[in-house]
Amino acid sequence: MIDHHHNGGYSINWELGLEKFLTKEEIRKLRYWVKLQRERNHKKHLAWFEWFLIELGLNTGLRVFEMAELKCGDIVIRGELSHVFVRKGKCNKSREVRINSEFCQSVVEYLKWKHECAGQSWHQQAGQFSLNKG
Repeated sequence: MIDHHHNGGYSINWELGLEKFLTKEEIRKLRYWVKLQRERNHKKHLAWFEWFLIELGLNTGLRVFEMAELKCGDIVIRGELSHVFVRKGKCNKSREVRINSEFCQSVVEYLKWKHECAGQSWHQQAGQFSLNKG
């Protein structure tokens, strides 16, 4: 709902309701589709990158701008202490978001693919998860 003010401004009254979330079935279909695209286009970075971003978003709940700022080194895989380090989140606050072992496997799988198929060394992967870096 948009509230208009007498001085010409406005504010948005945005309420978070169940209709704003994906259902389990929608999540299943989304995961199926991006995984299928990844398998069909095994050598193409975009298919792998989209799959990884979907998994990152579903597993962490990060905002888009937070995902855009991530660097490979911000994802720490250390058993029970595995997490994603958000350097600059909402209100410029940093935080750690815990990740489960299934998502840790997705991270390893994505980085392994980048190393084997995209020709990036582990050292080169310290940069952002950027589309233009291969």
